[in-house]
Amino acid sequence: MMTKVLAGAVMTLLVCDAAAAQQPAASAAQTTSSQGTMVPIESGFVIAPDARFTDVNDRSATLAGAYGGWMTEHTVLIGGGAYWLANDARDFKMMYAGPVVEWMVRGERRIAFGARGLVGGGRATIGGTVGDLFGVSADQDADTILRNGRGGRSVVGRTDRRLTSTSNVIVRDDFFIVEPQAIISIRATDWLHVDTGVGYRLITGAGPLNDRLRGVSGTLSVKFGGG
Repeated sequence: MMTKVLAGAVMTLLVCDAAAAQQPAASAAQTTSSQGTMVPIESGFVIAPDARFTDVNDRSATLAGAYGGWMTEHTVLIGGGAYWLANDARDFKMMYAGPVVEWMVRGERRIAFGARGLVGGGRATIGGTVGDLFGVSADQDADTILRNGRGGRSVVGRTDRRLTSTSNVIVRDDFFIVEPQAIISIRATDWLHVDTGVGYRLITGAGPLNDRLRGVSGTLSVKFGGG
């Protein structure tokens, strides 16, 4: 009888010891799970209406548009975007589009910092005098102006049959654009961010019009999605 009691006591101690050894491991696993819930790793599709405030051809301008793409772990977005001048005038038009890449630091936090960039192409329609737009001082006819190495530039509106340096014209041309931006993102909810920042349009391929299309811009966008 005593032998059975001793054997039972030994078995009980062994079972308790094994249970005690397993408890810390379970607690550690629970802590890890809890920490994983506190800082989720999420990805998803993002769409963001966007407004940019700038100067084009020495005039105040608003560029309206949007960008979107796939955001990975609140850090990297790869997608595309398109923008156009909201100002409605025959001699004041501009639009461009291209791939967009965004990189955020601590994108899961309430306030995050990052950079965004667009590389693409577009078209602009700008009004002015022949002397200002084409950089000529002597009177020349339209054919001479367009033949002198000015690529795809075309006069789509004029005031005189024979163009002089003081004639008013409307010119259309295509261009290549690189537009980097520095941004601050404020996380309102899990699926809504408000971004603001500053950027610069680097324009090439439009000859004398390049300087009229380049410029600094402030941006304000509302970003939906992304987890």
